[in-house]
Amino acid sequence: MRSIARWRQQRVLAGGRREGGQSLVEFALLFPIIVLLVMGLLMFGIIFGVQITLTEAAAAGARQAAVENYSSRDPWEYYDQTIYDAVVNALGWLGTDNIQTITIYAANSDGSMSGAKDVLDADGNDISLAYPNALRGSDTYIGVEVTYRQEVFVPFINLIIGDEIILRGQRVEMIRQ
Repeated sequence: MRSIARWRQQRVLAGGRREGGQSLVEFALLFPIIVLLVMGLLMFGIIFGVQITLTEAAAAGARQAAVENYSSRDPWEYYDQTIYDAVVNALGWLGTDNIQTITIYAANSDGSMSGAKDVLDADGNDISLAYPNALRGSDTYIGVEVTYRQEVFVPFINLIIGDEIILRGQRVEMIRQ
């Protein structure tokens, strides 16, 4: 009994005040920072998962273009629906709500875009002005790029980086005849 009374006496500060409320004040000051940190990590994880999914969807589209020998097709026919379907199927949990564009393009050997491209919207409609004849030819590198808009839902972080982040998944395949 005596040790408990002595412990209570030691916790009483000068002036008769106890220090028991100090930890509550510290917790109240640190809790919002901890919540923002955890939500920021959650947002980073979501963005990372979306980026991986976009890259895999672009790879599925590029594989489909290589399999169907996209470069040997008639330039005035519309063959993008199978590529679009491959991309949408690979998107899985993301769906097509935030997809901005799916671009099928002729690529240089280093994977960069060479200028000739066919752009599809989220519904698979062709929104480019002309069907690119440059995509046709043997030993062509063909690429698929998927552009996605990810909303930022973490308070205060969206003040720094904005309300949305534009993510791109890209893959290039070589078409051999």
